[in-house]
Amino acid sequence: MRLFFRILSDSMQQATGQMVSNKLRTFLSLLGITIGIFCIIAVLSAVESLEQNIRGSFERLGEDVIYVTKFPWTEDPSVNFWRYQRRPNLDYQDYRAVESRLQSASMASLSTNIGMRTLMFGNSDTRAFMMAVTENYEDILNIDLEDGRFFNLLEHQMGTPRIVIGHTIAENLFGSADPIGQTVKLQGLNVQVIGVVQRSGNDLINPVNFDRAVLVTHNFGRRIANLRATSFFGTQLMVKAGDGEDMEDVRDELESVLRAHRRLRPVEDSNFSLNELSILTNILNDFFRVLNLVGIVVGGFAILVGIFSVANIMFVSVKERTKLIGIKKAIGARKRVLLLEVLLESIILCLVGGVVGLLLVYFALLGVGAAIDFELVLTFNMIFWGLLLSVIIGILAGIIPAFQAAMMDPVRAIRAG
Repeated sequence: MRLFFRILSDSMQQATGQMVSNKLRTFLSLLGITIGIFCIIAVLSAVESLEQNIRGSFERLGEDVIYVTKFPWTEDPSVNFWRYQRRPNLDYQDYRAVESRLQSASMASLSTNIGMRTLMFGNSDTRAFMMAVTENYEDILNIDLEDGRFFNLLEHQMGTPRIVIGHTIAENLFGSADPIGQTVKLQGLNVQVIGVVQRSGNDLINPVNFDRAVLVTHNFGRRIANLRATSFFGTQLMVKAGDGEDMEDVRDELESVLRAHRRLRPVEDSNFSLNELSILTNILNDFFRVLNLVGIVVGGFAILVGIFSVANIMFVSVKERTKLIGIKKAIGARKRVLLLEVLLESIILCLVGGVVGLLLVYFALLGVGAAIDFELVLTFNMIFWGLLLSVIIGILAGIIPAFQAAMMDPVRAIRAG
């Protein structure tokens, strides 16, 4: 072990000497390593940050939730637009049938897009995206409130004129004042604000931008709009699986319940679609896999150039120290000692290039994240892989020069030097 540290110390001195005495050559040679590490780690870190953000959004939506809609998520709606458009809209009766008959579900909820409406408070007004929802909507989508509360069971049943609004709507109408308990005008009716949804933040995936939304109960929504005349994408039924229930079993039972409720014959196709977030995550897996591959390929070419550049440095370094190597061998230096000495020198040079590349990645991600208001982070996992890759590059670049130094004949080396 003492011998290894002595060799490491000598290698660090020699590597430092190479960089100091041949600054331009070292800079140009390590530039390929730096660019390669930068390309690979920057892309992988950016993709990982995006993936964590999106997957975090999906986790909040719930991977144990089935979304019943008129159209399938796996197909472009424009391809068979009229076929899906002819399907009946999901309605309150569908929701009640599922809620009362489905044994494998823990809860269900129906949401209906009513469209843009104007809210007024005093001299202030703002446009809001209004949705009518049934019980359990906030629990299925894991909606967090920054103030107030959500609808209670009595308000759902009675259709009480109360609303839950988004963060931006609250700011536009009330400014710094407390919105809870305030009465606003909605389509000529006085409605009371009982809750404010927490600001959505920087999530890339938001099924509904609650910042500009106003939520009402389904029964109150029926008083101010025709919920049956919803748009193509207007209504969806969400069903959350019970604890320990297999999603495939829930899916099969849900389909049976809806087909029976809609009185579809066995030979008829279902006039609804069952969607799960796993469909989207599988698509995203392929997307992220391609992005990672692009970063590896682009960085790989730069690293390949860097390997040859560092190898060239090591060949020159070995040649310049030919006489010294011959003397070391003549006084008893073993082949493996010389081999390790040159390899460590190559690894140290590549680690310097790798560390510079990682620093560039850190500052680049910091700058881009600040510019687009999105958190991009360089994780310890990426730092580890960047340093490990630098070590591997150093071994590949230095292995042949190291063998050349180890196999030198001492007499010829001293004479050549």
